[in-house]
Amino acid sequence: MSPNPSHSRRPVLLIVNGYAASGKTTLARALSRELRWPVFVKDFFKEQLFDRLGATDYQDSKRLGVAAIEVMFGAARELLVVGTSVIIESPLVPRYDNARLRALERDADFLTVQVVLTGDPNVLFERYRTRAERGERHPCHFDHDRLSDMHAMLHAPFESLTVAGETLYFDTSSLTDETMAKMPRHIVAVIDELSVATDPRSGE
Repeated sequence: MSPNPSHSRRPVLLIVNGYAASGKTTLARALSRELRWPVFVKDFFKEQLFDRLGATDYQDSKRLGVAAIEVMFGAARELLVVGTSVIIESPLVPRYDNARLRALERDADFLTVQVVLTGDPNVLFERYRTRAERGERHPCHFDHDRLSDMHAMLHAPFESLTVAGETLYFDTSSLTDETMAKMPRHIVAVIDELSVATDPRSGE
């Protein structure tokens, strides 16, 4: 599939959403390589903000996270309005982010595909805890301070965004090489089919 398929005039907003420690960033970057689309990862923006502004505790970190999401959506808008497809990656919640998505839809005409990564909450929590203990992530995330909250979050049902396109769900309890290879191929095939189906020229 080409970066912006010639058979579709509409760019695509591909949202990689889901639980913490479910492999969202890994998948988003794999999709970016496959599709040759730019990818905006919320944590990248958050880490840059922390390096310049700092944060003293988890509450400060949360405020940086909100700012990072706003920057991510703003950057995505700049691409979508000129017809360029883009991938965004973050755990997004309907309470706040449906409104951000609706605002994007008012500014640009695009097809939305949402990918939601889920999994066994105990497996995901152990993955998160191990990552925190190893210090694998940037200090802006305050992972050690979030362990109890994260345990509760991972055991709660995940609410996906309301999108006009399609939402795909994947269980990533097992992050094998085979799993990570199959998911991008399946997602790209779905995007291709939807792009053809929603192309106004397809009925000509």
